[in-house]
Amino acid sequence: MIQRIQTLYLLGVLVVFGLMFFVPIAKELPRYQGNSLILITGTDKVVFFIQLLIPVFSIMTLYMKGVFKSQINFCTAGIFYSLFAFFLVRKYIHIFDFQPDAVSGYVEETKWGLYLLLIYPILFFLAARAIKKDEQRVRAADRLR
Repeated sequence: MIQRIQTLYLLGVLVVFGLMFFVPIAKELPRYQGNSLILITGTDKVVFFIQLLIPVFSIMTLYMKGVFKSQINFCTAGIFYSLFAFFLVRKYIHIFDFQPDAVSGYVEETKWGLYLLLIYPILFFLAARAIKKDEQRVRAADRLR
């Protein structure tokens, strides 16, 4: 199954998706003493459902062997959706859960897990580039026949 480098890139997307369950995305720090802190990871319902389509794009691309145009289209959709998911998760953390105000007394701190979401578009881009090179190699081999 691992014949081409794009397979490794797309499996990397699945590995990053698995890491998102264990890495903190944001932390709500109490501004005043006596309050507890809240930690958000990839297991948060909203964050989970936002990024749920990203591994679907990866798996669909993995199982479309030989249909280069569709593979590139799924990688492109994966790039755009993963960027959209990053901004959506960032907005969710910033606006809905962690509004720092005088009433709640909380300050939001973004953790490095949020930036793991930016690895998705890089891996999809590298996979799309490898798929395009593979397609060019196949067409060059067809011309030689």
